[in-house]
Amino acid sequence: MIKLEKISLTELTTDKILLLNQAIEKYITILSEITDRDNLSQQHIHLNLANLQHFELTKKLMRRDQPVHSTIKFEISSAFVVYDALQNYTNYVSNSLDSSRIGQMIMELFSKLPNTSDKEELSINSKLNFNA
Repeated sequence: MIKLEKISLTELTTDKILLLNQAIEKYITILSEITDRDNLSQQHIHLNLANLQHFELTKKLMRRDQPVHSTIKFEISSAFVVYDALQNYTNYVSNSLDSSRIGQMIMELFSKLPNTSDKEELSINSKLNFNA
């Protein structure tokens, strides 16, 4: 069954939003290289959604009147891309506090995303080669 509701990450501090934005930036870099190489439609879709989320998060980070804790709502398609970006970013983070924060966001998204057959892996994992 298709879910049309939005998925939210809650209790996000500015540090978590910044970390989320960094994860998406890294994912965009990787997806750009792979999309240039493979030119697959699913990669273009993920890249476009990642760019849109990066733009929205950057706007949120630039606000002067940021609340102590924020909630960010994502369309389901964007939530899957954000989930992928966070999963990917765990390979690049060495700070234990940041790793913990990423893990919290991954678990929150995982619990709210629809149950799909590829949910536990990057949803385009079979098409991506991160070592390229």
